[in-house]
Amino acid sequence: MESLLRKVQLFGVMNDSEKARLMEVAGRCPVHRTLHNNPQVITSLIVG
Repeated sequence: MESLLRKVQLFGVMNDSEKARLMEVAGRCPVHRTLHNNPQVITSLIVG
């Protein structure tokens, strides 16, 4: 099985609730959702 490693780095002073909320939002981003839906990868060659 292929795997991707996602690292999230937060800057600034935040409490645990704020950190949890940011991680929740990160889990709902379009790229994250696409990767979790086992997308079909279509590759095409463009010459020139």
